Amino acid sequence: MAQIEDSVNALHPYVREKLLQSLKECKKQKKFVSVFETKRSAERQNRLYSQGKTKAKAGDSNHQFGLAFDLCFEKNGKRTWEGDWNSVGSIMMKHGFAWGRFFSSFPEDCHFEMTFDIPKASLRNAWRSGGHIACWKLVDAKLKKERTSTRLPFPKSHSEENHVSITDILWKILSKIIVKKIKK
Repeated sequence: MAQIEDSVNALHPYVREKLLQSLKECKKQKKFVSVFETKRSAERQNRLYSQGKTKAKAGDSNHQFGLAFDLCFEKNGKRTWEGDWNSVGSIMMKHGFAWGRFFSSFPEDCHFEMTFDIPKASLRNAWRSGGHIACWKLVDAKLKKERTSTRLPFPKSHSEENHVSITDILWKILSKIIVKKIKK
């Protein structure tokens, strides 16, 4: 039987960072949720599919790519799926997560994910060729491209240092000057 992976360390570092920020905010608002499941094995994914608990077979789930997780509520020391999902979902979406409640094929209040607008076929092919790490490389490339093309501060991925370069700071200042001159 495949074990349920509930470790946030199984998530892409950017997803993990945003999840931890979200959980902190949930706690401040007295919404006591915890991570029920993060990355799934192919065996577990196929078992859930055969039980009708998901529409995704192995290789089609963002759980397997380390980009999705399920939450649950904690009440009296026990896990439950009964709780204020509206508040939790709002917090999670504020931090950039897609909420499973709004998925047309299989709505789920407890499911949250980030796919960074990378096509499912690209993630699937990456996963098949190199597992979740290959998917993470696609995400890292997308994050790097976003930071480079917009020149706006964007959280660093696990493969980069956590500091802002002088080039980024100068570019931001120069951009503001140019915008002011254009408006005049």
